[in-house]
Amino acid sequence: MDIKNLKIFVEIVNSESFTLAADRLFMTQPTISKSIKHLEEELGTALFKKGEAGRKREVVLTYIGELIYLHALNILNEQKQIFENIDQVQQLKKGKLTIGLPPLGSVLLSPLIAL
Repeated sequence: MDIKNLKIFVEIVNSESFTLAADRLFMTQPTISKSIKHLEEELGTALFKKGEAGRKREVVLTYIGELIYLHALNILNEQKQIFENIDQVQQLKKGKLTIGLPPLGSVLLSPLIAL
């Protein structure tokens, strides 16, 4: 499953508009529609209720669409956490420090390290 398609899906739901989502994501509306079509085909289900003549004019989620939306939020949040953790480790704000000491050094320094 493509994270990009999930981001597009979430933006459509949040903005309540395919066109507004396209503007916010700096994409064309047909690209947004194609992305959602691909996501629906991959999942094997409709995510939005269709309006007149089978068009998706209103952004109204199906029940499965609501469930997928909640999962998509969790997935995107986890992705954000991954990048935040990487950034914190790279900026030395978080991580693991391993110190190698010779046997004599560990005897002398262990009381200091234990503080």
